[in-house]
Amino acid sequence: MATPMQTSDREVDLKATGSAACAKRRALSWSPLLLVFLLGAGLRCGWVAGQTGWRDGPESLAFADERDYWSMAASFAAGQTMVDQDGLAAARMPGYPLFLSVWLHSASPVLFAKLAQAVLGGVGCVVCALIASRVGGPVLAWIAGLLAALDPFAILFANLLLSETLFTTVLALFMFATITLWERADTPPAHRAAGPKKSSLWRWALWGASFLVCTYLHPSVVLLLPLAGLLLVLRHRTWSHLGGFAVALIIVVIGLAPWSLRNHRVLGGRCLLSSRLGISLYDGVGPKADGRSDLAYTRQIADVRGLDELGKNRWFLQRSLEHIRAEPGRILRLAGRKLLLTWNVVPNLEAHRSAAEMLVSAAWMVPALILGVAGLLAPGPSRSTCALLLLPVAYFTLLHMLFVGSVRYRTPVMPYVEVLAAVGLLLVARSIRPRTGRPSVW
Repeated sequence: MATPMQTSDREVDLKATGSAACAKRRALSWSPLLLVFLLGAGLRCGWVAGQTGWRDGPESLAFADERDYWSMAASFAAGQTMVDQDGLAAARMPGYPLFLSVWLHSASPVLFAKLAQAVLGGVGCVVCALIASRVGGPVLAWIAGLLAALDPFAILFANLLLSETLFTTVLALFMFATITLWERADTPPAHRAAGPKKSSLWRWALWGASFLVCTYLHPSVVLLLPLAGLLLVLRHRTWSHLGGFAVALIIVVIGLAPWSLRNHRVLGGRCLLSSRLGISLYDGVGPKADGRSDLAYTRQIADVRGLDELGKNRWFLQRSLEHIRAEPGRILRLAGRKLLLTWNVVPNLEAHRSAAEMLVSAAWMVPALILGVAGLLAPGPSRSTCALLLLPVAYFTLLHMLFVGSVRYRTPVMPYVEVLAAVGLLLVARSIRPRTGRPSVW
């Protein structure tokens, strides 16, 4: 009969064997990652080259948000205060304008900026594949990477000077770091590092740093770190991991301090992130709100004339909160409409509602959503990780049920839908193929 010590040693050996098998199953060679990158970056660069040609300068930019970012980049590159085309100094975060400013002195700044972000979009496809490898191994990673590379909306946005492409890539890095920390709870204690003091602290630090970059690109992401951190701490339930979360928070707070201090110096008042919160909320809940963005009429509001940047922000924020309190029924109805606008399977803009564009859009989104739901419900040891992928999806969906809805705002979370769709696709393939006795992807 085995002694208790022998039994314990045997259990540790079994756990070590299972951990080694799990690591082998998740091993991913560089060749499929390179192919995913080349396909993702190649499609995006090809689309940019075909659509942009050699047109350059702000006159080639189609949307007001593009011109705002370009104006901020140009003013920064000229050594002036970073402002948008309306002269607002803190309406948008500086991350994307700083990226654009790198290309302002090149031969074709608009084209080179778009090509650079197209390449970074290809990097995002690789990160999507890495996330999928944590969920179900190299086969799943290959499928998810291909889906991310072929995403027609991601390809479309690569040709627009909007922050979505960069934000999608950096957010994917943050989620990959989140999943890495999440799955460390499944590692056998005998094979886990002693705690965050040495080997794990850098993971939390990188996690916080990736989120800091996310926030410098999109201020709307600011509450995602506390939510993800709370889930991680509850999963580990140790003081050491609470300390790691605290380190990440400190990195974010210290990293955002220069921007907040700059805003206080330039605007003469407190503005931690953006002065656009008030008008963005008013766009979503104001008296003329219909779920889409339409700020043209706000320029004619007499009460905001003469107010400075922070004063306008406070006015719009106060009016928005008044409308929410006074008309909760209307706000709820608008929330449902925004949900449909955000997850519409065809484009919302009339300029992109040709028969061909709607067919391509629906042919992509309908299977992706159906397979994504199937992947979320798929049995297997990685179900908790699959559920974690819903965190950014739910976060941005709920956020834009309050603000305005658009397919643009689902772009950063589509990689997680595509990972789940890859799981669903493998589940369907496994259910219809003859039983061969091969091991499951799980």
